Amino acid sequence: MVIKMIKLIKSEWSKFVESRKNRIVLLLLIGYLIGLVFYYVKLDREFFSIMEQNMRIQSFEANQKSNIISILEEHVEDYEKNPNEVAFLAIEGRTSTLLEDYYKAPKVNDWRHNLELENSKFKNLIFGEKNEFIQETILKARNQHPTKLKQQIMMNEFLLENSMEPYLSPYKLNGVQFLTFLLKRHNPMILIIFSIILSIDVFMGEIEEGSYKLYFTQPYSRKKIYWSKLLSILLFLIVIMVSLILIFFIIISMIYGIGKGDFPQVIGSTKILISLTSNVDNLGNFQVISTSGYLILGYVLLLFSVIMSILLTVAFSILINSISRTLGLITGLIMLNYVFESFLDNKSMLRFWLPLSYLNIEQVIKGEVNASYLLGITITVFLSIILTAISYGKFITDDL
Repeated sequence: MVIKMIKLIKSEWSKFVESRKNRIVLLLLIGYLIGLVFYYVKLDREFFSIMEQNMRIQSFEANQKSNIISILEEHVEDYEKNPNEVAFLAIEGRTSTLLEDYYKAPKVNDWRHNLELENSKFKNLIFGEKNEFIQETILKARNQHPTKLKQQIMMNEFLLENSMEPYLSPYKLNGVQFLTFLLKRHNPMILIIFSIILSIDVFMGEIEEGSYKLYFTQPYSRKKIYWSKLLSILLFLIVIMVSLILIFFIIISMIYGIGKGDFPQVIGSTKILISLTSNVDNLGNFQVISTSGYLILGYVLLLFSVIMSILLTVAFSILINSISRTLGLITGLIMLNYVFESFLDNKSMLRFWLPLSYLNIEQVIKGEVNASYLLGITITVFLSIILTAISYGKFITDDL
């Protein structure tokens, strides 16, 4: 039994590596990882000039609004200024100007003073948004959403309390940072898309080539063929992904250094992460863990998400009996996920129960949306079992 399974897996490996489509996709995956490295190197180099410019603009806007209030107070008889708004604008203008000076020469100035300035500015912005002195949409456009500001304040306070020097730039590249970057924004989804493309023809390849009747009947039973194909594609893709990430980690560590595994990361509170019921009231509550812990949480969820996505692709291909239609359906689901991410409120119950929500690894771990880490793992495992049962039953019983 084991020997036969090994032979089948070897046969699947031969077909996998000989596939022109798979070789092209793997080259694209490597190219994507290389491009990601250059992208973060570029962000790191431009960070200080961009931040200097942003602080200059924000200082100008605050001072300009203060001047408008002064003019209105002087020339409009019944105008009453809000002293809290005046204080808000004064702090915003002063801290932005001081931070502009810091970003001009970040290696010369005291990093502790910079963190204190940032916290003063961020707390003031949260106060301003709460009192409607500045709109949430403006803060979001600046990448200063109150949720992000709260996370950064907690991070800065932890660094100050523990005398841990921060990276000069949040995009500073090293081995550990590279692993962290892969879990941010749309990078997990892109890795999942590569996995889907590589697995989409594992069952339907022979059918569309016309060789399925011989292959699916001789000399092994369909049960053995099913499990050999399923285990093969899961094994191949996981090993390939892990190997590529490990190779890039080693190369980047040799060039830029390994990085700090104990560097702090801000994530959602434990109540949010382990709850199996909606916990909207705890959104905005955070805790600090090490980067090592963050990576473990992130890559475990990514692993289950990749497995679920592969099994979903396999199930669709067997049920639909067409690679092109399967690709169209998967593409539709990916677009639907993008629509949900763009338009659903962060507190929506749909986010909590929708499996697609858990493909955004960073938001789930950081507790930025109504989603539970533990529920995400549970949903992906449950769906993986259901999808396997459905595809198995269809494959071994139906006349292909």
